[in-house]
Amino acid sequence: MLELVDQLLELSKLDNGSLQLILREGNIAEFLHSLTDVFEFQAKEKKRLFDSRIEGTTENHFFDKDVIEKIVDNLLSNALKYTAEKESIVFATSIAKSNLKIIVSNTGSGVKKEDLSKLFNRFYQKNETN
Repeated sequence: MLELVDQLLELSKLDNGSLQLILREGNIAEFLHSLTDVFEFQAKEKKRLFDSRIEGTTENHFFDKDVIEKIVDNLLSNALKYTAEKESIVFATSIAKSNLKIIVSNTGSGVKKEDLSKLFNRFYQKNETN
């Protein structure tokens, strides 16, 4: 329950522009590997193929672990949810000029062209089951 309250507070901060990032130096590639390991296991249990292509780097970068974890968790949870058995999920990252690029793709049901503009509307769902 406390976690849900914290999420609502963060959402409120995000809405009014007062959410502060907590940047710490670390190896982003190692951190991403630790996050995707859980999903790789879940994908295997659910008979989905999981391909993780995290660009390796020995350099440290400044990033907010909590924010990155929430983003990756959300993207991969949805990819797992909407990918059928024996279908595949790809998680790929790259770093260029200190910018992290995350790509998650799957061979799930997909999104119709007319729904693309709605994807980033808060609480948007295609229908009750998707």
